[in-house]
Amino acid sequence: MDKSNELPAKRSFQLFVLTALFSVLVLFGLGNKVQADELERPVTPNRTSAMAIDADSSQIIYQNDADKVKPVASLSKMMTVYLVEQQIDKQQLSWNDKIKVTPAEASVGTRVTSTRADLEAGHQYTVKDLVGASLVGSANDAAMVLGNRVGGDNVKFADMMNNSAREMGITDAKFNDACGLPNWENVKLQNPNAPKYAVNQASTRSMAIIAQKLLALDPKILQMTSQPEYTIKDQTTGESKVLTNTNKLVSGGEEEYPGLKIDGLKTGTTALYNGNLVATTKKDGSRIITVVMGSPQGQHFEDTVQLMSYVFNNFKTVKVDKNGFKNNVRSSNGVQEVLPVKLKNDVNLWIPKNNSEKQESTISIARERQSQSGGVIAPIKAEQPVGTLQFNDCDYLNKNSSTTVYAARSDRPAGFITQVRRATF
Repeated sequence: MDKSNELPAKRSFQLFVLTALFSVLVLFGLGNKVQADELERPVTPNRTSAMAIDADSSQIIYQNDADKVKPVASLSKMMTVYLVEQQIDKQQLSWNDKIKVTPAEASVGTRVTSTRADLEAGHQYTVKDLVGASLVGSANDAAMVLGNRVGGDNVKFADMMNNSAREMGITDAKFNDACGLPNWENVKLQNPNAPKYAVNQASTRSMAIIAQKLLALDPKILQMTSQPEYTIKDQTTGESKVLTNTNKLVSGGEEEYPGLKIDGLKTGTTALYNGNLVATTKKDGSRIITVVMGSPQGQHFEDTVQLMSYVFNNFKTVKVDKNGFKNNVRSSNGVQEVLPVKLKNDVNLWIPKNNSEKQESTISIARERQSQSGGVIAPIKAEQPVGTLQFNDCDYLNKNSSTTVYAARSDRPAGFITQVRRATF
């Protein structure tokens, strides 16, 4: 495999804006459009599902068989940690809280060879170390301990995982446990509501959504997942144990790749279900998330490198500067006939390197802010959300994947005479 990995070329683009009644078109130059399908594609086996997205905007840069449901194995732990992070965010749990391991939790994964932290029954470990063991060492016992703490028991936690998936807009996922082992391998913690040999399943698209949600909730989690090793401490005995990162692509890992600083996120591999990997890296200020599922055993690292290299070698980012984005939408009943809107953050758009044709985007006014005639309803205060900006020719993870635009100033309802005159003329 050619391990060259060039950076996307930097080119300047001029932004033109045309304001219409219901939409704003953002244009990037003129020329012939190159479709992504015409580019050289990653060399991956036919049975491998794959996806690459922008971590911030959720724009899909590449996808192959992304909606096929497959066993996710230890990728399940991303959802487990997401729910733990939610509890921490709500101050219902803290990183330093200590959890005592039960005999049932200590038995998880002992029927077969699986990744474990070999937690001792009756001993205590911090939430932080259990999260580190789950994400870095892919420890099944640690994930089950976390799930039982958050959910109360393993069955309730599985329900929480499925409910959270639905809240994310995911409809194809089925979680039976916190760790991703087949149900029968959980020994004393089998889910009675699932078949004995049931496995956690979801699509590549769904795993991309969960990964994006996790990073959005806690970007600092990458400080943990980027390490080649993670050390956990038994709070009962004071003894420490070093766990090796199952993601061999991180810096210092066995398959670290020159030019790609991969700093996460989660492996999901079994002898029966081949290799899965959710990975992430940042270049030139843009972070991407890649997902490969169903790679032949041991090839998920190479497939990930191929996919990331494909993205950076064939695509470039165009930045829509928040300071230069000064546009208007029509006001339905305001003092001013148009309302200026703005972005609070820069927006990155991924396009093929040879693509120089216009890229259209639309500002859609939020339903609760829109009158029957289609304009914005006054009164509205500065900084309040007005609607969303989405590029028409780009695919996004779900319908909620768009950028919010905000009112650049306040507006109040116009007087009766003014509104009559506008309606008349």
